[in-house]
Amino acid sequence: MEFGHYAKYDVWGLALLAYIGAFRQYPTVLDKYFKNRMGIDLDADPESLKAIYVPMDKWLDVTHALVEEVGANSVYSVGKRIAEASPLPPGIDEVTQVLFGIEMAYHMHHRKEGVAMLDTTTGVKLDGLGHYACEILEGGAS
Repeated sequence: MEFGHYAKYDVWGLALLAYIGAFRQYPTVLDKYFKNRMGIDLDADPESLKAIYVPMDKWLDVTHALVEEVGANSVYSVGKRIAEASPLPPGIDEVTQVLFGIEMAYHMHHRKEGVAMLDTTTGVKLDGLGHYACEILEGGAS
């Protein structure tokens, strides 16, 4: 697949903790895709991942290559772990707030042309990667 459209976007490195957790048993897989293809040492201190951003087109390319090698189910487990590794915006602590906060959190963890896609002080979001919409229906269902 071609991911050139995403070349101007970056993903916060903290989400790499999900890959570390999911593939801990298979360090050669992590090295093959992250160290060798992207130059990211996942043996480094997890705190250091907070300081880096990864080009989104490369991230997507590696993710698709992982699906080819280990299967979609294994990579799906990574997606489930990303939510565990990524903090929510400040003040989000109830289920309904989490559902509405996914949009903010998604933008908070991405940059567009080097600029954070969410300004946490003003709440202003940059467009470009789509949106997560949530509506609470009568009776509390979403």
